Parts: sequence; C-alpha cells; structure tokens
Amino acid sequence: SVAWQENRTRQNTMSSRTRKNWKRWTRFRLRTLTIWAVGLVAILAILGPQIRRASIQSQLKATSTTLVYDYEMEWYYGVAGSPKDPPSPPWPTWMMNIFGKDLLCSARAVIGFHSRDFLPLVASLPDVEAFSAVKCDIRDEDLHYLLELRQLRSLELEQNQITDEGLRTIGKMVTLKYLNISSQVFPRTGGHPITDRGLKHLVP
Repeated sequence: SVAWQENRTRQNTMSSRTRKNWKRWTRFRLRTLTIWAVGLVAILAILGPQIRRASIQSQLKATSTTLVYDYEMEWYYGVAGSPKDPPSPPWPTWMMNIFGKDLLCSARAVIGFHSRDFLPLVASLPDVEAFSAVKCDIRDEDLHYLLELRQLRSLELEQNQITDEGLRTIGKMVTLKYLNISSQVFPRTGGHPITDRGLKHLVP
C-alpha cells in the first residue's frame, strides 16, 4: 500500500511537471509566432510599394519601353562630368542576381515607342521625372495619365497627335521644366492643329 501511494505520488508529480512544461512551451511558441507574424507584416509594409513598383517596371519593359533608373539620371540628362555610357548599378552583383534591378532601383525616365498602351502603367510610377514618346499615337485624351506624375520635369512628345486641347492639359503640369512637342502627325485630318491660342495654355 505504501509503495502504491509512493508510485501514485511520483506519477502525479511527473504529470504536473509535464503540464507545466507544456504550458511553458506553448506560451513560448505563441510568443515566437506572434513575433514572427509582426515581423512579417512589418517587412511586407516596407517592401510592398517596392514590390508593386518592380512589377509595373517589369511590365513596362515587356512592352518594349525603355526605362532609365535613378542611378542613371545624370547620364540621361548629360550632366557635366557624367559618363558617356550608362553607369553600372550601385548594388553588388549578387544582390542584383537575387532581387533584380526592378526591386532595387526606381525608374525615373520612361521612353516609349510606337504604342500608347503603356500609359496607364506609367501613371502608376510616381517617381518618374522624364517622359518621352516617339510615334506612339498619343492623343489629347491620353495626357491625363501624365498628370499623375507629380515629379515630371521633362516631357517630349514627337510625332504624336497633340492639339491645342492637349496643350491645355500640359499647362496643368506645374512641375514641368522642359517641353518638346515636335512633328505632330494627323493622318486623318492633316494639318498641324497647334495654334497660338493653344500655346497660351503654357504661359504661367
């Protein structure tokens, strides 16, 4: 009887220790999971905009659009002392191979050719400060996409279909410093319907 009671007491003690250890391990596990969850949310909050930007830039390149990245802008503008050829990315090669240029670097200039279909994507890149389009069939009603570019400084529209009404929209781009609208093409109507009346929209 005494041996049975001792065995019973020993089992109860072991069971109590097991329950305490399980509770301690469960609390530790829940605390660890909470920390990991909070950390993951923080990382996604930080990287979310970069991931979205990288996706848009990748889509733009798939449309044969040329992108000029932040580290290339002095070369793009031809700043005195800048290299003749595009500079290399500032990131180590191994980082570029793992993450890709579009995640690490922001496009600051967009050069489009032969189609205006890429304009909605460009409007989603707020850091763009230079836009150029050659033979893209851009019309007055397409220019509202460019109003989303709050840092736009340089705009070149060559051989598109811009009229006085388009100049009205361009006149709303208050950050613009350089504008080149040349050789507009109007296969349906002929002529060159940019007049002095339209140019008045560009006067501050």
